[in-house]
Amino acid sequence: MRLDRLEQILERAASRRITVIGDLMLDEFVWGKVGRISPEAPVPVLLLKRRQSMLGGAGNVARNIAALGGTAILMGIICAVLLVITGAGIIGLTSFWVGQRRKQIGIRRALGATRRDILRYFQTENLLIAGVGVAMGAVLAVGLNLWMMRQLAMDRLPLLYVLAGVVALLLLGQGAVFAPARRASRVSPVEATRSV
Repeated sequence: MRLDRLEQILERAASRRITVIGDLMLDEFVWGKVGRISPEAPVPVLLLKRRQSMLGGAGNVARNIAALGGTAILMGIICAVLLVITGAGIIGLTSFWVGQRRKQIGIRRALGATRRDILRYFQTENLLIAGVGVAMGAVLAVGLNLWMMRQLAMDRLPLLYVLAGVVALLLLGQGAVFAPARRASRVSPVEATRSV
């Protein structure tokens, strides 16, 4: 590519909105002084002076666009797709559970359970099931991180990230179960207990 053509493209980038689609990650940079090479392995021994974390992957591309004066619209497409698929899976499973328990819901309603009681029942059940899964996932994430720290000399995973993931997944689960649980709470006792 000729230099004048590259300059034209860069000038036009300053006035454009550019969508960046890709994975977001966290890059960590360390600055220091290499005092010596380790005698055990050909690895430089670094005297750490400064450490910095910033977005990497698609985040790095967005940062470069912004440095050129453009406006970057960042989309972590993989994360968004996974959250949507997870939510759809929870909605599907909950709808299935509600369908299988239609008679049970009708009997509860006939015995005096209010719509709020039925809604709370399904929300609580989902919270318990999701809570067990999220707890197992958090333990596995921390365990995998500890293994990677030993094997690959990686840094410790901040517990704030794990807690943020736990909260996000529990909220996603509660949001996804709300519509099927609300539908279940509206089941009429007469309709649900009717023999087919």
